[in-house]
Amino acid sequence: MKKHLPKIITTLSVVIFMIALSIMVIGTIAIKRNEPLYLLGRAVTAIPTGSMEGNLEDSLAIGDLAIIKKGNYEDVKIGEIVVFQQPVSDDINILVIHRVIDIKEEGFVTKGDANPGPDQGFVTEEEFQGVYVSKITCLRPIVTVITTSLGKTIIFGLITILLLGLLFSEIIHIIKTVSSSQKEEIQNKAQLEIEQLKEIERQKIIEEEIKKRNE
Repeated sequence: MKKHLPKIITTLSVVIFMIALSIMVIGTIAIKRNEPLYLLGRAVTAIPTGSMEGNLEDSLAIGDLAIIKKGNYEDVKIGEIVVFQQPVSDDINILVIHRVIDIKEEGFVTKGDANPGPDQGFVTEEEFQGVYVSKITCLRPIVTVITTSLGKTIIFGLITILLLGLLFSEIIHIIKTVSSSQKEEIQNKAQLEIEQLKEIERQKIIEEEIKKRNE
């Protein structure tokens, strides 16, 4: 078991690193496309504006973390909070999280709890991204900082440094493990050769003793 322990630790470390790297890459792509990053059917998105502030239990304040799930467009009911892409230009969309106040043939009519009127246009199935499930409010001060442009840059930089550090650490660990394995293999081979030499010498001694007795 001790022999295989370094290999197991190395394998687990590489797997963890690859998962973290995949999450970072997928997350970066999701951010660029303004899409939620879903893991196991759930995603977390920060609330950057006060458009959903209100007195309802599921109203959302700036800095809240909203947990959303992938849902069926057809199953959404009036009163539920949905996440959708809202076009702001021909090639730019932003993610919006608002409440459904009506459902028409053209799509959902949505409105922020703090807004005086409904959003312009309708939310179509193509723009629909998910349904609000719950929220995390205890991290508001931290989330408020990291949702700024500077905060995002700092966080991205820290994650990059952390992953690069982990990568270099694993490379060094693999090199040390390989060197250790090679050293152990050389030692075992040398020990085997010593044992073989001892056996040859022992056989010589036995043969000489037999010759002496026969003389």
